[in-house]
Amino acid sequence: MNKYLSSLLLVLCLSLGLSVARATFTGDSAVVQSCQTAPKHASGVAPAPEPWGDTAIVQVYSARTFGWRGFFAVRPWLIYRRKGETRFTRFEVIGWGGEDVIHRNYALSGGLRYGAQPIRLVDHRGSHVETMIDEIEAAIVRYPFPHTSPR
Repeated sequence: MNKYLSSLLLVLCLSLGLSVARATFTGDSAVVQSCQTAPKHASGVAPAPEPWGDTAIVQVYSARTFGWRGFFAVRPWLIYRRKGETRFTRFEVIGWGGEDVIHRNYALSGGLRYGAQPIRLVDHRGSHVETMIDEIEAAIVRYPFPHTSPR
């Protein structure tokens, strides 16, 4: 076996071992359960609609991916709400689950990502955000890979 293949196998074995150890020693059941049964409920990180109802908001979140991949990868998404709206709109790119990879409101705006707690990366609020939302919507329409995952 060449040294590159040996290194790759070592990394894969270590990542699997770390995943099992994490589940065993921390009680993190999201690592060992299926993605269908992993928690996806609200995490409490997205703002409540009542105190911010008259404010436009744009936020970007990220959470670790499911299972052992979570040691190396995260899944980002963005949410926005125009002034006066009562619900957020969530957009993300997911390369599985249908013909289109751009998903709108696939999950809760600030929900757990298969058991992983989201982290807020960006938080913009105020009247200038309405223009940002227009630009975000235009960028979504122009996304170059709407039907294929850019792997």
